[in-house]
Amino acid sequence: PGTSQGASTESAIVITSDDIDELRNTDSYFAEIRATIDMDRNEIISMLTDVIAEADEGPEKNNATQQKLKIIEYMNSEKVIENLIENKGFADALVIMTDTSVNVTVNKQDLTQSDVAKILDIVIRETNRKADQIVIQSKY
Repeated sequence: PGTSQGASTESAIVITSDDIDELRNTDSYFAEIRATIDMDRNEIISMLTDVIAEADEGPEKNNATQQKLKIIEYMNSEKVIENLIENKGFADALVIMTDTSVNVTVNKQDLTQSDVAKILDIVIRETNRKADQIVIQSKY
């Protein structure tokens, strides 16, 4: 639920939420989303660890190992990017990486062109992703 605005450098997407009431307490909102994502990922990592432990050498074991390493790498990158964004003066940031995109949600009501540029610079520098793979949104 949001409106896409073409206000960005290098064509990143900016989304703002239309329903302020749904996100009044953004601190708990970010914490709850982080907890859910971490729980889901830890479950997947646990399953992959079981496959790695039980599978014979071969494609299944190699695939599970690669998937596990990629998830751990994404988790580490997300934390680094969140900290860098917070160091730029944002109250809180939530970063979610997938194979095809990086989604950044910040705890700031009105994102300026400058804010978007700062966040975009951090994400591109840390992930080597293209701007069109990065979505930057406000949680208001």
